[in-house]
Amino acid sequence: MSDIPNLSSQCKVITPSSPEYEKAISRNTLTAVIPAKYVAYPSTPSDVSAILKFARTQNPHLPIAVKGGGLNSYPVSSSEGITIDMSQIRHVRLAEDKKSVTVGGGAIWEDVYAPLDEQGLIAAGANVWNVGVAAYVLGGGFSNLTPAHGYGCDSLLEGTIVLADGRIVKCDADNEPDLFWALRGNFNQAFLLLTLIPEIFSRRWAPIWCSDRTGLEDVPSHGPAFTGAIIYPANELQSFLNVLKKRLSTPSPKQVFILGFSRAAPDYYPTLLFIPYVEGTPEEVDAVISPFRTEITPLLEQTVTLTSFMQATHATDGITKQFPPRRINGGALFGSLWDDLILSMYDEWLKFTENSDSKTSLALWEFYPPGRNTEIDIKDTAYPCRKQQNYFHVYGLHSSPERDTPTREWIEKVTSKVNAANLEKMGFKFPIPHNSGTGLEAPEDIYGEHLQRLRELKTKYDPHQMFNKKYWTIPPLTSN
Repeated sequence: MSDIPNLSSQCKVITPSSPEYEKAISRNTLTAVIPAKYVAYPSTPSDVSAILKFARTQNPHLPIAVKGGGLNSYPVSSSEGITIDMSQIRHVRLAEDKKSVTVGGGAIWEDVYAPLDEQGLIAAGANVWNVGVAAYVLGGGFSNLTPAHGYGCDSLLEGTIVLADGRIVKCDADNEPDLFWALRGNFNQAFLLLTLIPEIFSRRWAPIWCSDRTGLEDVPSHGPAFTGAIIYPANELQSFLNVLKKRLSTPSPKQVFILGFSRAAPDYYPTLLFIPYVEGTPEEVDAVISPFRTEITPLLEQTVTLTSFMQATHATDGITKQFPPRRINGGALFGSLWDDLILSMYDEWLKFTENSDSKTSLALWEFYPPGRNTEIDIKDTAYPCRKQQNYFHVYGLHSSPERDTPTREWIEKVTSKVNAANLEKMGFKFPIPHNSGTGLEAPEDIYGEHLQRLRELKTKYDPHQMFNKKYWTIPPLTSN
């Protein structure tokens, strides 16, 4: 089946001659599909160790990429390399005391949420159910739960990793603390560009971050939650911003608001897409949402009250199923609601989506309240930002490969404008979010003040650059 030695009998290896090859290299979007010489499905850390040793002993050594949740929009494989597909390692085990959960390195958040929801618990995970747990943690982990519970990486208690030389290491705050620090928020494309963290195979997770970190009884499983879509005419953008600005002036960790620019089918007229996430009683929800119904009149409202956060992670399923086959993501952090920026970006989006193949492309402004994520010292984890932040996300959606290049150029243009606005208005540059960069950024723009420490770790654990994919590579201090 393959010439990779020392693999367990459960580790399947796919090559271009295998009948399953096309399925093995398929991804959530065609923009991320790229051939691989091997696609390996490990079932244990020892399997990954064997794969890495094999890749290292080839001349030249074979490039390595890792597939977790598979939602990334950029290709991270190689026609001469090995893709390590983690989908066979998706175990989830809740501890007897229900204060932590062990999660396999290939799990997606649905794997975690489902058993926890049965116990009335929730982990500080992603807003969307099919996001890979490992990628989320390594990227810091930002969601609607962040204001109340911190970043996803803040709840990580320990991890088991495989190093570039094949060693299997368990790390936590007391054992291999440098590696543990890097696990918490040091995202790199497919988890391997840093190269000391090829993958997390198991992690003990704090399902609930209580104020005293000792019990679960005083923290609910985050429900009921009001969410959905409220649609407005695009010419009401300034009026909508006025209403939203008043709402944001009294922030709550139970309230997140998303403003989107979208073209609504079947005519694809430009509209404003408002996605609220509000936890509370019907009376509390009504007090929050009422101004968005009375001070500005919606064209359409499709909202629902859900009993748990897990249900809310499926709220966008209907939208994403209608995405065209090609998708390129981008993003930037920003400090506040600035009318001039949002209005100018609407004009940019409107112009770009006049192309018929790009008409479904989305621009989303996500507004988060200050929360627990800003209370931890930036030096305590590898995530490079602890300032209050909001997210700008852009999704370039199209069908033709010819639109890939103009879409990437547009994403680079609009995200650069957001970064520049923040520098001008706030006096500092946010790091570029790892999971929404274009791949062209300089390492210092991604890793911020942590770059030097990460370079030291890169030099120690991967001096020969076993993991050296082109996206956001951390250069070692010395070349070997």
